[in-house]
Amino acid sequence: AQRYLRGCLAREAVAAHKRELAKEERCALRLQCAWYRNRDAFTTFLLLGCLRTTDEDDKAHEKLMRRYMRGKAATLVKKRHGAHRGRVANAAARRVQGAWLRYDSHDYVMRLRRQKWARRKIRCFLTARMNHRHDSSRRIAFCWWRALPGRFLRHLEHAIA
Repeated sequence: AQRYLRGCLAREAVAAHKRELAKEERCALRLQCAWYRNRDAFTTFLLLGCLRTTDEDDKAHEKLMRRYMRGKAATLVKKRHGAHRGRVANAAARRVQGAWLRYDSHDYVMRLRRQKWARRKIRCFLTARMNHRHDSSRRIAFCWWRALPGRFLRHLEHAIA
């Protein structure tokens, strides 16, 4: 509440000071007008008045342009900062995506290696089992052929012929 009250009092004091300056300027203009009329140089007073108003217009225009350029500079800073933040965010996203892809591809490669290892193990196991079965069946066949005398010779004669 005190801060608000102090702000109101300060604005009131500034407005009173501006009114006082405007009153002094008006008085100075009246005095100047009377002096130039007394000297028969009213046209000079008129030209000085025109110069004063153009100076005020120029000052107002310069003030507006400064404000515009400040706004433009602020917009430019905001735009550049936004672009910078966008680049930083994109770089961070690329890093995260790269880390995820590295993890995922490593996991995929390890899965492929395990599959190849399992395929080799299964193939070796099946080859060994088939070799064992073939050996066993050969043994059984030889035992069967040798069980009766002459059966194996008849088999060989039949196989060769």
